[in-house]
Amino acid sequence: VQGRLQRGRAQLRKELAMVADTFGKEKLPPDFGAQIKRLLEMAERRGREREELVRQLAEFGEPAVEPLCEALQDPRAFVRQIAALALCGLKDPRALRPLLSMLLAGDYCIGNPLFLSGKALSIPGCKEELLRILLEGGPNEQYWAIAALSHAEGDQQVWDGLMALLRDRQKSAGARGQALHALCALRPQHSL
Repeated sequence: VQGRLQRGRAQLRKELAMVADTFGKEKLPPDFGAQIKRLLEMAERRGREREELVRQLAEFGEPAVEPLCEALQDPRAFVRQIAALALCGLKDPRALRPLLSMLLAGDYCIGNPLFLSGKALSIPGCKEELLRILLEGGPNEQYWAIAALSHAEGDQQVWDGLMALLRDRQKSAGARGQALHALCALRPQHSL
């Protein structure tokens, strides 16, 4: 046993020396911090440009709804995100079905900016549909419904729906835990 331990330690020292040698050759460039700062500034600029683009598309009003709904089928994630955000800005009920169908099909490019942020709640009928999904949907659908509904502060109907999910022992522990988290986000001082 001692011999095996000695051989193992020797092999480990040899491999650690190789790793140290490899990392010693891979030095960060002297302007590494500046490169990171440039990339962050570029991301901020692009974020402002994206917000401006969404705002401009929403200004087109009702005539833009159908083309934006069609853009939800675009293969480019960026285009789908911009179209979805603009549809939320338009607050047109015709956007509800296309957005929900994309989400329920697993298009996380739409799910993240719309449902995790709660922006989808601006679409008429969305809250009611999410409450239905909350109680009847599968785990993936419930995840997105809870994420969006956790932004509906002061809404008693949402509170009641989340409480019903939390108390339903037939639902998964994950969904119930997420419901509890959403309830705490909605009313952190309220006793459950």
